[in-house]
Amino acid sequence: MTCLAMAVSMLPLQAGWAQTPVPEPVIEPDRVPAPAAPAPVPAAASFSLQDFAIGLGSWTGAVTLDYINSMQSTSGPDESSFSTTTSAFSESLKIGNIFYVVNPLLLNGSFSLDLRRTQGTGTGTGIARQGNVIGYAFDASILEQKPYTALLSANRIQVNTLQPTGGRVVGLIENRRASLHLRQDSIFKDWGYPWLEANLRFEQVKNQTTSSNFGLSQSTDEKNRRLSFDAKKGFETADLGVNYQISDQQNAVFRQSNFRYHVGSLTYSRDFGPNLNRRLDSSVSYSTRDGIAPSTTRGLSEHLRVDHYQNLNTDYQYSINQVTNNGATSSAQQGTFSVGHQWYKNLNSTAIFNANRNTVPNGS
Repeated sequence: MTCLAMAVSMLPLQAGWAQTPVPEPVIEPDRVPAPAAPAPVPAAASFSLQDFAIGLGSWTGAVTLDYINSMQSTSGPDESSFSTTTSAFSESLKIGNIFYVVNPLLLNGSFSLDLRRTQGTGTGTGIARQGNVIGYAFDASILEQKPYTALLSANRIQVNTLQPTGGRVVGLIENRRASLHLRQDSIFKDWGYPWLEANLRFEQVKNQTTSSNFGLSQSTDEKNRRLSFDAKKGFETADLGVNYQISDQQNAVFRQSNFRYHVGSLTYSRDFGPNLNRRLDSSVSYSTRDGIAPSTTRGLSEHLRVDHYQNLNTDYQYSINQVTNNGATSSAQQGTFSVGHQWYKNLNSTAIFNANRNTVPNGS
């Protein structure tokens, strides 16, 4: 561990000061002169660079040894047959640590490393002579106890290994995430915007895998990226929320399945009326998707609840959803009215009236 400390002092230069001349002291007979007053000491300013430290906490580890010996025989209805044999020896090492940088309240996290190696011999189709697995996992939290917190994580595993059945798997699986969190006690509270919180997240998943067994192979090459945002603003008797997400799906093997997806929603709820006995919940949503099957969806929902008395309430609901696929639009509407009454402590009654209407391109 290396520690670095630096201190700098800044003193004003004496040559630049204007000084008043001091007369020579007069010494009278039989009198000892009084000691001279100490000269003024100039003020000094200083700063220091604190120690930069990386603290490695508890360690974990594991070592594993495995031995595989197998034989498999396959025959078909045309009396064709073939067999495979496998003899393999594998070893693995896993280590992990929990750490912090400067201070656990500033940055703390953990990481782990996974190493595996397989050596084997065999006969038949698709036998892997040797295999390796290299993987890691990492996550960190920055200012986790502050109103502004960031989270980072990543894991990756690279495979080139032998299976007990004699097949071979070669691939790469990777996942990365990052998120920012804004809590209610942030600086916006001092600016006059209390009860505000928000989250921003990003994620990327990558999967490239090829599996082969008995002369047959299957490949996967997919990548998905997702960005999402949500925020909520509270008021004295109401709440306002917004959500948005974009997802990008890419498949290098089957490109027809590539698409990009957008979805967003806006919600609002409010308590009002005498003694706040009325509550309104509203939401608006929108989503769109391109690719081989493009579609667009729109939605609206309203719900009003009225508590007339302690034992009597009514609900009013209305929703509409509209979906467009390949230029054809269909919609569904629903309206509901209900009355609830509590006759006694364990006796309730509810009456519900419901109406629906669905519209399709060829009718309703």
